[in-house]
Amino acid sequence: MTDALRVLVAEDDFILATELQYQLARLNAEVVGPFSEAHDAVDHLENVDAAILDIRLRDDTSFPLADCLLTRETPFVFYTAYTLKLPERYHGVPVISKPTPTEALVELLRSHGARRKPPAINAVAALPLMILHARDLMPDSSSADRLVELTLKSVIAVGTTTWSSQADFEQYMISQMRDLHVQRGKRLLS
Repeated sequence: MTDALRVLVAEDDFILATELQYQLARLNAEVVGPFSEAHDAVDHLENVDAAILDIRLRDDTSFPLADCLLTRETPFVFYTAYTLKLPERYHGVPVISKPTPTEALVELLRSHGARRKPPAINAVAALPLMILHARDLMPDSSSADRLVELTLKSVIAVGTTTWSSQADFEQYMISQMRDLHVQRGKRLLS
């Protein structure tokens, strides 16, 4: 990994996001974002070395984004003003209280290691990303869930294909989902 860390920032407070962006750039980190919603950030995960996530993003959480980062084994920290019990799957993920100097955040991210080799293809791990994309395509969560289910059934029916990485697999699934949305999206609304 080069010295310039590519850091994704998910923060819905405009002033804080701008300050993080400025301070990270000052520390020679390349900022990806900032993003105020998780679904806006998911398409930018492939080439990041680390991430700083506010737990609350507008009316949602950053947990789907955190799940994608866990799957990719990309180091991240939760940077939040909230005190809440995190789901068990985030055991070991640093939770940093706002405000904390940006230098400390960067050092913590660096100490969590370089970007590691992606894990083997894992269909279950692709679900959070698929759900986020489906919610962008469909008007409600129920129809989004039906679109994800239809996509999974469709891909299973076609048979196995080989992908070079988890990201390639996820992009394939998203592409299939978009095609099915165009073909059958209206039928999933009821």
